[in-house]
Formats: sequence, C-alpha cells, structure tokens
Amino acid sequence: MLILTSPNMGGKCLCNLTNYMVTSQGIVSLINFMPASAQRDCFTPLSEPIQVKSLEGMAQATHFYYAGKQKTLKIKTRRGFNLEGTPEHRIWVRCPDGSEGWRCLKDLTGEEACAIDHQLDLWGSRIEIDTTAAESLPNLKKRYTMPTQMTTDLAYLLGLLLGDGSVTYKSNFVLITTDAEIAEAFQRIIRKLFGYEVKENTTRPYYHVNSLQIRAFLETVGLGYHTAYYKHIPESILQAPREFVVAFLQGLFDTDGYAEKRYGNSQLSTSSYRLAQEVQMCLLNLGILSSLKTKKTPKKPNYLVNIYGADAIAFHTKVGFRLTRKRQRAALASNNRRPNIGIPYLDSTLKQIHACIVETQHKPVSLEKAPKIRSIFHTYLPNKRNISYNKLEELISYCQANGVECAELAQLQQLQQRHYFYDRITSIEAGEAEVADLSVPQGHAFVANGFVSHNSTYMRQTALVVLLAHIGSFVPAQQATIGPIDGIFTRIGASDDLAGGRSTFMVEMTETANILHNATRNSLVLMDEIGRGTSTFDGLSLAWACAEYLADQVGAYTLFATHYFELTRLPELFHNIANVHLEAVEQDDKLIFMHTVKDGPANKSYGLQVALLAGVPKNVVKQASVHLKQLEEQQLQMAAQQTELPLLPPSLPPPATPAVPHPVIEKLKSLSPEDMTPRQALDVIYQLKALLDETMQ
Repeated sequence: MLILTSPNMGGKCLCNLTNYMVTSQGIVSLINFMPASAQRDCFTPLSEPIQVKSLEGMAQATHFYYAGKQKTLKIKTRRGFNLEGTPEHRIWVRCPDGSEGWRCLKDLTGEEACAIDHQLDLWGSRIEIDTTAAESLPNLKKRYTMPTQMTTDLAYLLGLLLGDGSVTYKSNFVLITTDAEIAEAFQRIIRKLFGYEVKENTTRPYYHVNSLQIRAFLETVGLGYHTAYYKHIPESILQAPREFVVAFLQGLFDTDGYAEKRYGNSQLSTSSYRLAQEVQMCLLNLGILSSLKTKKTPKKPNYLVNIYGADAIAFHTKVGFRLTRKRQRAALASNNRRPNIGIPYLDSTLKQIHACIVETQHKPVSLEKAPKIRSIFHTYLPNKRNISYNKLEELISYCQANGVECAELAQLQQLQQRHYFYDRITSIEAGEAEVADLSVPQGHAFVANGFVSHNSTYMRQTALVVLLAHIGSFVPAQQATIGPIDGIFTRIGASDDLAGGRSTFMVEMTETANILHNATRNSLVLMDEIGRGTSTFDGLSLAWACAEYLADQVGAYTLFATHYFELTRLPELFHNIANVHLEAVEQDDKLIFMHTVKDGPANKSYGLQVALLAGVPKNVVKQASVHLKQLEEQQLQMAAQQTELPLLPPSLPPPATPAVPHPVIEKLKSLSPEDMTPRQALDVIYQLKALLDETMQ
C-alpha cells in the first residue's frame, strides 16, 4: 500500500497549440498562454490564473505544460468541428451502447458522438488600445485622432474590412462594395473615429483611406497585411467583451454573409479556413451551432459557415445584420423549426423509461392521454429519430408529475443539465504537431475547439496503465512491472445520489464497503480521501481503519490518497505500507506543482494555497490563516505537545493488585437456590444482610 499525501493535480493529456480555448480572457489559442519561461516537459505557472469551462461549470487553470512536437491524432465531426491532440488526449463522448464518458483519441472507433459545449458565454474584457506605435510615426504630413478603446463602431469596421477590404498595403486600405448602405456606414465610421474623409473612386466601387497612420493603427488592433486566404479575426476582437464580438460579426456578415430567401438560414463565405473556424467558435460561444463546410473551386477551396433552423433564429436574435435588405430576411426564420439534431444513442434508455411508465400505477395522466410523450415511444424510437432537448424536458416533466421512478430518469436529468450538442465523427487522421496542456485542479477538464477535453490524474493513470496491460494493449510507459490483477476497485470523487436519496458520505461508505468485502490480495484498489464527508475525528478514524484493514487483512495493491497526515505513521506499524507524495514547491507566495511522485510523506498540507488556486477570495483565505495560526498556538500549549491525533494504541497501565473477595459475594457463589425451601431462602437473606452490615462497619 502507498499512502499518497499532498494535492493531486492535472496530468498530460496534450492538444495542439493552435486549438482555441474559451476562457475568461476570451477566445484564445493555447499557444497564447505559453509563459516565456516555459520549458519542455515541465509545468510552468501561468502569469495569472484563468477561468475555463470545465465539465460541471467554471474552473481555474493555473499551470501550462509544454511537450514539444509529438505524434497526434486529428478528429473531425459532421459539423466541421476539429481537434488535434496526442493519442492519450481524452474527450467526452457518447457511445452507440448509450454510455457516456471519457475516451482517448486513440481508442475512438468513429462511431462515437463527441460532446460539443455550446453553453459557454465566456468573454474577455480587453478594450484598451495602445496607440503609441501609430502616434509616434515620424514625418507625417497630417496626423489624425486615434481611438484608445474598442468601440462597437470600430469592431464593425474591422468586420467590414475583413469581409470586403483590401488591406495588403502599408500606407492605405480600400473597401470594395457596391452597396450604398455599407459605403455610407464605412465613411461615417472613419470620419467619426479618425476625422478622415474617405476618398471615393469615381469609376469603381472603391473607397480609399490613404493614411499611413490610420493603417498603422489598424495593424495595432490586429488587422494585418494579409491576403484573403490568410485573414483571421484580430485578437482585440477575440479577447473583447461580448458586444464588440457581436458588432464585428455584423460587419463580417454584412459583407461576406447572406440570408437565404426561403427560410432565412444564414451563411458566411470566406477563402480563409482560419477565419471560418474562428467565426464558428465565436458563434458557439454565443450559443449558436453552425457547420463548417469546404466548397471546392477551380483555384483554392472556399469555406462556408452555415447556420440552419433554430440556430438561424438564434443568429438573427443575438447577432443579425445591420444591412437593411439582409435584416429583412430575419422574419423568414421566425418559425420554430426543429431539425433532427437531438441526442443520439438514447434508444435503450428510452425503452427502459417506457417500461417504468407502463409499470407505474395510478398515474394522474396516462400515456394514452399524453400524445407528445407517447410520440417519443411510438414515432421517434421506431423511426430512429433523435429526441431534442425540448422533447427531453417534456419527458422528464411528465415522469416527475406522474411519480415515475427509475434510475434512467437521473441520467436524462444529467443530460438535460449539461445540454451538450453531440456531433458524430467523420474522420480520424494521424499527424504531428507541437502540443501542450493546461492544469485545471478543480474538474480536470476544459473546452478546446468546442470539445470537452480532459487532463489526467496520477491515480487514474495508474488504473489505466494496469487495465491496458491486462487487455494486451500497449502501455504508455518507459518501464512498468505489473503483476496479475483480478480486479480494479476505485473510490474516487464526491457526489451524492439524488435519485436514491443517499448523501455524498453514504455513497462514499457504500463504495468503500464494496471494496472491503470484495477486494483480494490480487486486486488493485484506489481510495481517494476516505472520510471527508463526516466530522474530522470520525473521518480520520474510518480512513485509518480502512487503510489498516486493506494492508493487514486484504493485502491488496493499494493507492490511498488522503489529507489526514496522521495516516503517514502507518508504515511504522505495517511492513507493506510506504509513504509517497506529489511534489510541490512554494515560490513567491505561489504554489507550484511539479507533477512528480516522491518517496516519503509530504511536509505540509498546502490547503490554504490550494484554496487560493481554486478561486477562494483572498480575504477568506487570509482569515483562514489567522484561525490556523490560533489553532496551532493552542495545540502547542497542550501538555502533550502533539501535532497529530494519538491514533496509535496507548501503553496499558500496570495491572492492579488483586482485590480481596467480598464475603457477601463469596457467600452468594456458594448458594444453590434450587435446593432451598422458601423458609431457608428467607433465612439466608437475613444472614446476608447481617454480613453486609458487619463488613460496612
């Protein structure tokens, strides 16, 4: 058994440096977080922690891991979402058997549906603009005013120029448009922002701005000197608040987008794949699903970002066009059309729920009187149609209102809460790329290119390595000595069982009981933080007893992670227990996790530092440190001067001198009540009373 102390943080599920992350700093490629001091195969603290979307909500990323160039796998989905990572990189998928969970890229068969998180709504806060470069240009004939902050007009202007602008020259730029409304807006914004009067070409639909200074300013905000094939959204937009991203998209769609006449579905056409991908990510952050398609042309391919159905309605509501003739087609998308893009692989779960509904007696509303619910089982299932989240919500509400109880209902509630879009895989290709990872202590997951991605942990890696070895698979290790294992038992995580009415601690103890009853000497056991769901003394006692039982009675191969430092004394009692810890160092009041396992127990808890990393307010942690100091001082004042609870059995006192037997007790021992008459028994009672009075004098 290994007693594992100190915090356990992220591992090395690696993805391409160019993958986009939706963070509290906006939509940023992974490479932008790479610290200047980052070294290969090392975790480097981020200059400041960032918020990312994790599996169950927001979480903080604290460290950057760079691994250099590695062999990769690149997956692509039907909607055009793509992700590149190492073969061990894990993403959240839904499988044909109805199960859902993490799967390595190398284990994907192509039948899975990848979870795409479209409930992000996470934006940056960058609005300041450094105008130093544009204002310090020498030898200018005329100087113009330069905006010092991002505005919706400036964002819209950048969208227009990325769509229909010619921006390859250093000293000028041109907007090419035949639309008078766009031309007027362009001239108005240039005049308002810079005080410059746009020059209109009399023979062509060209609108010129001949100013080296204004062009230099646009370069400052991210509008490079690119041709159409290499255009991309400026970082000043990707990292800006929501309203500026929306204004930029309006400018881009006014020039390069259109709304079809029949249903109002929208489309953006561009020669730049990077631009198309970034637009898809911006729309996803707004909660709008789109598809990215490639259209072959005689020269280079064209890329189409298509928005259909209910998402077209969302687009017209959240973004829309400023151009009048395009905006008028928004009304065509007003009907609530629901294409078949629901939740795949729900057949078996729905059949089980149908059986539960039928078995439930005395329902207020029978299935026959609920046509919307009945259609799920008699129309959707037979025709292999996926139900939408709206339909799923109707089913959950019906079951709750009619007292239908089954375990599968909790699965549906979790699906409804996460609300992922599930996109089928269309291709898996091998490649090579520079890869990196973010360490996310809470949740161990983040969203990359829309995919819900995971970063590993030490205990889970151990179980996976053992499992891979026993199925005859390649083991991702330089060296491994693995004996025969008859089973893998895990007690990791903390969650209650709402459907079963069990608390977090009850779930923990149930799983622990299963391990203690069924594990053998040839089992692998992973125990994480046993006893955290109850009082300190109860929890510590249970953790100690469980570890002792596993080592002494079971003898299983065990990793026992704990924050109870008292357990590090177990190696003094058992020859088959050793201490290890995950190395961490303090630097400039910050905690840096080295992500290496060392012999011996950890020298301290780091609880307050981890609280800071997790986002606990500094004033709360500061107050906690005050209480900690008080508790430590009180403990030092105790006579025993103990820093640990005395769980080792105390020495027994010397045996006392045997007491002289009491004469009354000796007399009682000699009696045989069954041989006595009532008269004799009464006489004996008087004798005993007299004897007792005599001994008490």
